Amino acid sequence: MSKVTFAVMTDLHHEHVADSLQRVEAFVDRANKANADFIIQLGDLSNRKEPHLAARLRSLCKA
Repeated sequence: MSKVTFAVMTDLHHEHVADSLQRVEAFVDRANKANADFIIQLGDLSNRKEPHLAARLRSLCKA
C-alpha cells in the first residue's frame, strides 16, 4: 500500500505579516523536498484582493 502525504498551511494573513511570502516559499520548498502529494491552504491567506498574490503562489509549486 502506498502512502499519500499532505502539507497543510493555514492563517497566513498575508497583509499583516511582513515576511509572509518568504514563509510560504520556505513551506512550499519543504513540502516539495518531502515529495508531498498535496499542498493544501485552508484559509485566511489574505483579506485583501491582490491579483498578483495567486500567481506568485502558483509559481512556487512544482508541476
